[in-house]
Amino acid sequence: MKWKKLISNNALGLMIVAVLAGACGCNAIMGSLMAPAAPVPSVSGRWQGRIVPVSVRSYPGKAYDALALELIDGPRVSDMRPQPEGGVDEPRGGGTKPLLARTKDWESCRLVDPSLLREGQVVQLRGRMTFASAYVDRDRDSVGVSREKWGDYPAAEHVILVEGDIKVMP
Repeated sequence: MKWKKLISNNALGLMIVAVLAGACGCNAIMGSLMAPAAPVPSVSGRWQGRIVPVSVRSYPGKAYDALALELIDGPRVSDMRPQPEGGVDEPRGGGTKPLLARTKDWESCRLVDPSLLREGQVVQLRGRMTFASAYVDRDRDSVGVSREKWGDYPAAEHVILVEGDIKVMP
């Protein structure tokens, strides 16, 4: 019988704490902590551009080859909604050279294999331009990479998440 009394006392105590926390303004604090994340800037569309090889680095500093698209035609960073604060800095392509990536179920952003296309090729593709953590698949492992670092981690990258085939123009 003592355990029933203990449970009821603990439940009552928790209810009192919850009421006091709400009355003291903790509800507003907790509400802000539980608020949904701000939407990531993005724009869907079709692009034409020139393939540019770039180097990306993992957190420990190991370099990997990647492909960027030097934009010729299609939506720009200024078309993204909501607008990215501060635009895209030069180390991450300055807003005109997003990395090419693919994703499954919008869960993980895997960079397009750089051996599939050559420098200078003009291509057409469709997809979604956004900011995402980028990964390369190497030796059965995924490695987070970026053209620059934010603190101790690779920065979120300016990417086009390619949908469908990449068409090489004549």
